[in-house]
Amino acid sequence: MSIVTAISAGAMAFSATNIDDLVILTLFFSQVNAKFRRWHIIIGQYLGFTALILASLPVFFGGLILPCPWMGLFGLVQIIIGIKSLMDQGGDESEDVETDPEVAERSLWAKFFNLQTYSVAAVTFANGTDNISIYVPIFASSN
Repeated sequence: MSIVTAISAGAMAFSATNIDDLVILTLFFSQVNAKFRRWHIIIGQYLGFTALILASLPVFFGGLILPCPWMGLFGLVQIIIGIKSLMDQGGDESEDVETDPEVAERSLWAKFFNLQTYSVAAVTFANGTDNISIYVPIFASSN
């Protein structure tokens, strides 16, 4: 595969898989208020993306061991997770947790690592797992 083909395939895959990320980030930024700040979104996005990279490393190193045709089977992991989530949908009922604004303003770490930041990171991670299932076969087939 030539470098021009590789760059164009990578750019197309990136743009196709990240349009939904832009929509979600736009929705997050439209909800900014006194409790949900811009830095919560930015830090949450970086935390979620870092978690995606860390989750991708075993697949990358597994690609060095597994033969190329088997790499396509990693897409089944996403389907299994989706079916499991669908089956367990009614079982989890979570309660809303109120945070104390005085405690959040006292600590510098509490400003950056609070429930809003982790919510953005969780959405980023959940939304990015489909990207991994797209990128793994593309990168596994290239040399």
